[in-house]
Amino acid sequence: MKTSIPRLSFLVPALLAGVLLCMPRAAMAHAYPSAETPPAGSTVKSSPTEVTIRYNAAIEDAFAKLEVLDAHGHSQNVSRPRVAPDHRTLSVKVRRLVAGQYAVKWQVVAEDGHRTHGSYTFRVVADP
Repeated sequence: MKTSIPRLSFLVPALLAGVLLCMPRAAMAHAYPSAETPPAGSTVKSSPTEVTIRYNAAIEDAFAKLEVLDAHGHSQNVSRPRVAPDHRTLSVKVRRLVAGQYAVKWQVVAEDGHRTHGSYTFRVVADP
């Protein structure tokens, strides 16, 4: 039985090229925050009325979650999270936040079906 080296030498680079071409698409399929208001890790001088996260990809409204928690783990949301018409911005209205640290927890599903989640903190300080 004779093995065909030319066929094998063509097949390996072709497979490698196919894998490499698919990788960028897979990496871009997940929706991650591109901007937060208030910003992650920031200190703000007054209570925001709303917390907003903008994503790098479109997200599904039905699966979007956003919650602002105080230092005791109590929710500060006063509305349900909502996705803006651009399908990239998620926001929630919050009660007046007193001085302290707050955690923002989020979970979204990109329009292509990939789920991502995360959290960040920000601090509110009293006006001088």
